[in-house]
Order: sequence, then structure tokens, then C-alpha cells
Amino acid sequence: MLLTCPTQTVLAWMGSPSDRRVRLIRGEAYFQVVHDPSRPFRILLAHSEVQVLGTRFDVYQMANGDVRVSVISGTVAVEALDDGQSVPSWSRRLTSGQQIEYSPVGLVADVHSIVAPKVIRWRQGMLETQG
Repeated sequence: MLLTCPTQTVLAWMGSPSDRRVRLIRGEAYFQVVHDPSRPFRILLAHSEVQVLGTRFDVYQMANGDVRVSVISGTVAVEALDDGQSVPSWSRRLTSGQQIEYSPVGLVADVHSIVAPKVIRWRQGMLETQG
């Protein structure tokens, strides 16, 4: 299954009966996931993976390859997937009101606090600017 949204977001379902897995090819998607240890939910990106631990969160893969993960509630684990490496080059756990930004070559902004509701205002068609 391939899903394309008006916001130029493209998702591909890669799951199985024992694993819930989505590939975010491009764009931004908001997820609300119920924790199920027998069927983990993961979002695969070009150079990373986000594992859901029961949460509401937003993932934005920008056109330049940078990724921003914002947690509205709950917890997610994010790790770098480097080609040919058995151990991720970095791994972070984020909880409610936290965000991380990274590129294919490393962290852009390590875990930091955010005002979570502002991150998903795009879902109501709102754009907020400063300055």
C-alpha cells in the first residue's frame, strides 16, 4: 500500500501480521499509536528508524533529507541506521514535549523541549510565524 497526501507526503506500508512498519518516503505525517509489545510500530526513513512506544508524535522528512521528530505525548526511540553497521551511530529516547532534528550525517539539534501543540497546528491548516 502506498499513500500520497495533498501535502506531498508519501508513505508505504511494509508491515506483517507480527510487525507494524511504515516507510516515510517524503513529507510529514502525524501518528497516534497504541502500544502493543507483540506488534511493535516502526517508521523507517532513509537513514533512521523511529520506534513507537505508545504515543502521539509527528515525523517530518524534509526535501533535503533532514528529519524532525516531535513527541506530543508518550515516548519514542530514534536511532541512526548507518549502512553496513551493526550498531547505530546514535540513539535517543524522546518523551512528551521533546523534539530532535537530524540529517543523514548526524544530529542537527539534539533532544530539546518544544511547545508540542504548536508543532501539529498544520493539521488544522494553521501557519504560525515569528518575527
